[in-house]
Amino acid sequence: MHKKPTSRAALVERRQAYYKVIYAEEGERFGAALRLLYETIFPELATPPAKERSLRTPTRPFGTARGLASSHAHRRLETIRAHDKRGFTIEDHARVKAFVCEWRLPRAAEQDVWESFFRAQYDDAPPRLIALLPPSQHPPRRPIKAPSFLYDPLHDPVDAVDRYLADVRHVLIERAKVQRASTFKRVRRRLLPAPLWHRSHTIVMARRLYRRALLGWPYKKISEAEGRGSTAEREHAVQVSVRDWARMLDMLPLPSSARRLKAR
Repeated sequence: MHKKPTSRAALVERRQAYYKVIYAEEGERFGAALRLLYETIFPELATPPAKERSLRTPTRPFGTARGLASSHAHRRLETIRAHDKRGFTIEDHARVKAFVCEWRLPRAAEQDVWESFFRAQYDDAPPRLIALLPPSQHPPRRPIKAPSFLYDPLHDPVDAVDRYLADVRHVLIERAKVQRASTFKRVRRRLLPAPLWHRSHTIVMARRLYRRALLGWPYKKISEAEGRGSTAEREHAVQVSVRDWARMLDMLPLPSSARRLKAR
């Protein structure tokens, strides 16, 4: 009996859980490595040190913060356009591929790395690796209806409108939070298989894969680290789950338990 093909949403959920574990365990080193790769491929967009930035900042006694920000945004946009025209080299793609291999990331992470770089270009912030659903699977937008405005002629209309706007802003924010949480839960259950409905369980599975793929831990040590002891049955369950995740994310073969990945 053949297994049902894994949905794209399920693969994205697994990749995102794996990235969360890496940031939790290797956040500083991984973030620095990703940023170094970004600044190597996009040297024009590299953030200079604080001292160098202060020397570059022109002194404009009559300039405004808004004007300076606008000028910076314009220069950055021109830099992005120039880089888009030039394109990427074979070496750039090789660097991204080598980064994915070094950090034992899923093979699809190459595209996630590039997308994190494209977002960083416009956000003017360090890149952060995330996995996103394709636009076709995003939930439809639903407008939130504002409360009716009932005007009492005995009150000052200006004060009445001000109070209404203050109240309606609070109401809309709260309704948006509730609707977002409800929609998120509904979409997750519609797109994902039952084992991925609960993110806490998904993170546990992703951490198992991280400990095996990146740290090279034996399955017995992974089982013991979860705090429930280690038996042959539990060790086998860990091995099955790790290999299943590795197969789904195209990360096979996994390192042997004797392998120790070099320290970065």
